[in-house]
Amino acid sequence: MNSRIRYRPALLALACLAAGCRTPQAAGGGAQPAGGDVQPPADSIVLERTRCFGICPAYRLSLARSGAVHFRSFNPGDSAHTASDTLPRGAFERLEAQAAELGFDALPDDIRASRLCGMAATDHPSAIVTLFRGARAKRVEDYHGCYPGPAALRRFELAIDSIAASERWVRDARTR
Repeated sequence: MNSRIRYRPALLALACLAAGCRTPQAAGGGAQPAGGDVQPPADSIVLERTRCFGICPAYRLSLARSGAVHFRSFNPGDSAHTASDTLPRGAFERLEAQAAELGFDALPDDIRASRLCGMAATDHPSAIVTLFRGARAKRVEDYHGCYPGPAALRRFELAIDSIAASERWVRDARTR
């Protein structure tokens, strides 16, 4: 056996260690955050959508592990609009798994101030996602004027809206 081939896996492992490679779990995207502590399950997930220069709806959507869903509009003239419902069985756990899969805990707190924002346009809304775990919270602000933007995070934001069926509460901007 050629000695180069025999040592290649060991050299690859050493190079990875030297470069600081980590598994998604060690990077905070799974059951273990970057401190080595076991990550407790999420208590709730909150999605906030901010206003933009145009007709973007602004609201806060809170989903609890118990299945409770709460919606509150932040649109001008509509801020008293609230609604509540419950999630389908297993929906919260699916969202929690999606957050772990995308490495939510390893994302920067502000996408716009990170390398994930290649170019930024003005007057776009933001989506702010917060996962609450007991006394801990991880908050990620995703400015949608960032291009190309973090695709997996944007799919997660849409999944939160979809699972809660928030479109039924978001009023058309022309009727506010």
